[in-house]
Amino acid sequence: MITIRPFEFSDIITVTKIINDEIGENYYSENELHLFISNKNYIGYVACFDSKIIGFGISHIDTISQIIDITIADELNSFFKYSQTIGCIKTIAINKISQKQGIGSLICKAMMRDFNEKNVDAIIVTAWEIGDKVNSDKMLNLFELKKICEIPEYWKNDSLIKNYDCSICGNPPCLCKAVIYGKIL
Repeated sequence: MITIRPFEFSDIITVTKIINDEIGENYYSENELHLFISNKNYIGYVACFDSKIIGFGISHIDTISQIIDITIADELNSFFKYSQTIGCIKTIAINKISQKQGIGSLICKAMMRDFNEKNVDAIIVTAWEIGDKVNSDKMLNLFELKKICEIPEYWKNDSLIKNYDCSICGNPPCLCKAVIYGKIL
């Protein structure tokens, strides 16, 4: 049976392995994960099967001015013009053998419940495009998120600065295209 529970400090080593295997080596450091868990604006969950962690999700609540990326400021300001607080789904990753079973959607559902309880006005998600397919497209559609814009080579500079290997591109730089989705609640 799959259970979803809050992300705890004791989960960091296992979550780091999932990050390295499914997103990219060193995408988040253990120190960054400690900071996420310590920050009251962050919401984190892990998915467990028979008490073994098989996936995780991290989100946070902020204002649009704190989330905004200067390269897409106009699109975001237009979409979120009446929103005061934004729930930002930062990362959801599931280990390879447990993917395509709805586990990411269960984590997302838990985050959405928290967003509702905290009176969030809107949601933003950054997905990546591989060829002509967007990762998590099934989940994005399930939660009725709308495509706002695309950003070519979104993780390029970040991958060079942090020196992480993309699970798609390999060694830096990451050349994946980001696709930004949103929803007004």
